[in-house]
Amino acid sequence: MDGGKRKKPETMKRIIWVCLLNGIAWVWCSYILAWMDKVQIAESLSQVAVTEETLNRLVSLPKIVVTDSQAFKKVAAIVPENVFLTSFSIIFARLKGDLKTFINGAKKLENLSDGDIILILESCSHHSVEDDIGKIKIPRLVRNYSGKEIIFEHFSGHDFPKDISKYSLIIHCGACMTNRREILNRINISIKNNIPITNYGIAIAKCLGILERAIKPFVL
Repeated sequence: MDGGKRKKPETMKRIIWVCLLNGIAWVWCSYILAWMDKVQIAESLSQVAVTEETLNRLVSLPKIVVTDSQAFKKVAAIVPENVFLTSFSIIFARLKGDLKTFINGAKKLENLSDGDIILILESCSHHSVEDDIGKIKIPRLVRNYSGKEIIFEHFSGHDFPKDISKYSLIIHCGACMTNRREILNRINISIKNNIPITNYGIAIAKCLGILERAIKPFVL
């Protein structure tokens, strides 16, 4: 009995790590394709990874589907409600950050005002693509969701801005190339300055109206 109980968590850990490694590979393949000026290929891969045909071919439905946050809307429409759905970025929020803090931070998206400044914070520098998630997609989603004229500023690298007092919200990247200690340090700085903080996947899910579904797989 005890051996069976131990095997279950170990199996789940293996599944999560496979999903995370797959997510990292997915992200870097997208960057490489963008660097090669193959942006359309990268976009297409994100959109067609899960289809109704794919699900119909399975003998039984999966327990959970983990998707790229950028494909959330399309995948959510395809995956049945009785199947857990989340994203690589949200898993990273749980693994490397503080999921509850990020979820609470996303509530700020509900009461933004014209002229508010949001900091888009990325841990690594990468080749910016035509429809970049941090520079184009998330600002567009936030403006559409809030209906406000929001100002966005961007910061990338392992350093943290010295003064964050002017920001109404910080939206952090998935942190696939950063360790947990660095993310928790950034979260603590934000809390001390009373600045709400969230991450890409949670912000996207919030703006698309599917955040509650996207966090169901986690015990909060």
